[in-house]
Amino acid sequence: MSLGCDSVDKLRSRVAQLDNDIRQPPKFKEFYQYTFTFAKDAGAKNLGIEDAIRTWKIVLAGRFGLLEDWCTFVAQHDRRSITRDTWNLLLDFALTISSDLSNYDDEGAWPILIDEFVEWVRAKMQVSAASAMS
Repeated sequence: MSLGCDSVDKLRSRVAQLDNDIRQPPKFKEFYQYTFTFAKDAGAKNLGIEDAIRTWKIVLAGRFGLLEDWCTFVAQHDRRSITRDTWNLLLDFALTISSDLSNYDDEGAWPILIDEFVEWVRAKMQVSAASAMS
């Protein structure tokens, strides 16, 4: 996939044009996977956290109900980079798991970062529910 972009700002403006093209799930998945390669430093194996968060906020906006929580969690988590595997599986997670996590399988084969995120969100939900009952 070639987008004719050489910066995150150009990617942001190009996403609006691509929106019609990427409405089909296979095309969006191809686009999403491309953004990993696009956003990482040349020669790097993984994607830095700041670049990952910035890119997720562009490409997953409106597609991932837990996007803000995910970005907050990743920013606070002691990680320096995101692997391609985690990057790719986050899209599967975003598209298949409901925002209330009711269909999340604790025994599923998710990367540990996603498992830890689910634990973090569930803890937040319990605190919110307890506060609402007070």
